[in-house]
Amino acid sequence: MDPVVSAEHLRALRYIALVERGGGRLLDSQIDLYIETEPPSQDTWAVAWHTSRMSRLLVRGGYGLSTHADFMESLGWIRPEKWDGPRLSSIGHAIVRASEEADVAEPEGVVLLSPDDPLNLGVLTAEVAAAKGGALVDPYFDDRLVAWLANSTSIARVLMCRSVEACDALSYYLGGLERAGRKIDFRILPRGSLHDRYLIGEDGKVSMIGASLNGLHRNFTAIIEVPEPGAAAIRGEVDRKWGDALPVTPVADIKAPLPQPHAKEKAVPTQKESPEPRVPNAEGAEPK
Repeated sequence: MDPVVSAEHLRALRYIALVERGGGRLLDSQIDLYIETEPPSQDTWAVAWHTSRMSRLLVRGGYGLSTHADFMESLGWIRPEKWDGPRLSSIGHAIVRASEEADVAEPEGVVLLSPDDPLNLGVLTAEVAAAKGGALVDPYFDDRLVAWLANSTSIARVLMCRSVEACDALSYYLGGLERAGRKIDFRILPRGSLHDRYLIGEDGKVSMIGASLNGLHRNFTAIIEVPEPGAAAIRGEVDRKWGDALPVTPVADIKAPLPQPHAKEKAVPTQKESPEPRVPNAEGAEPK
């Protein structure tokens, strides 16, 4: 199926929007030139050539752009100055202003989760799913989130705090996942062993989660990417605690039937105990 908007035109539309956001305006010829012009390669011969008179002649003769300066000049981002070097044009200034505003308005690596946002769960799911076969660290992980985690993400490991006695239901959840062909390794540490919540991607990316996942429906929080070298330190600490933690064993076979939830037990009518039969003694007389 062909895309509704070609990649070249989509790229051009983003370029136009960027210039407009910075307060600049483009001519039709400048938009056409942006679509048709390929940026120069990083070949060393082109970099070394850019000061030569022959290079300038080839560019003006239609043999292509040999330098990045030529590329930006041809698009009107910079204007040449005979003695002082190139200067930003109005379009160049607009691009820079819009880029700086975007950096402030949309900081990279920060995802806000508001309980008032109806798309809250969708945003959270996208972030956790982006970790692929990574790990989730949440001291207070709720068993009721197992199905969501299994069906909507590819998370492979979960580290949490809980006593062994409180893992019966979780074991049955994990057993059901295994029967369905999905495996998630859960390990537990004693309560109080973990305090922070992390999402560690399969690619090593580390993010901090402000609140436990089971409280996102009532708490405003954020998922913040941790830069290196902090991310490496967190990965090392999580790996150490994972090695100290106890695995939760999946239970896939329930030998004794469990009562159905919310099922009302039918009252079984009781019969009055009948008196024990009077057995005659050896002489044939009934006992007194």
